[in-house]
Amino acid sequence: MPGAVNAIRAAAAASFSRAGQLTGLEARLGEVTMPTLVVWGAEDRVIPVAHAFAAARALPDCLLKIMPGVGHVPQVEAAEAFSTAIGRFARGLAALG
Repeated sequence: MPGAVNAIRAAAAASFSRAGQLTGLEARLGEVTMPTLVVWGAEDRVIPVAHAFAAARALPDCLLKIMPGVGHVPQVEAAEAFSTAIGRFARGLAALG
């Protein structure tokens, strides 16, 4: 899509430097008050799946979906399964509310 590459570059520049990750958001996950879906590729070589489990433990109301055989970009690598997971999560929220 137009602008996607520039948006990804800007997000990366804001989040990473040669020294590593610039954000310190993991310490604030407990502040999230909304139900959260975390989708992670089991084969992610950029950010290990252990980070997904840590995030799920830190988030007060979290559903964790680990996608087998998928790497760092599940929304691209397994777009249909990713969309299905989001749809199920959203329908579950709608049923609650």
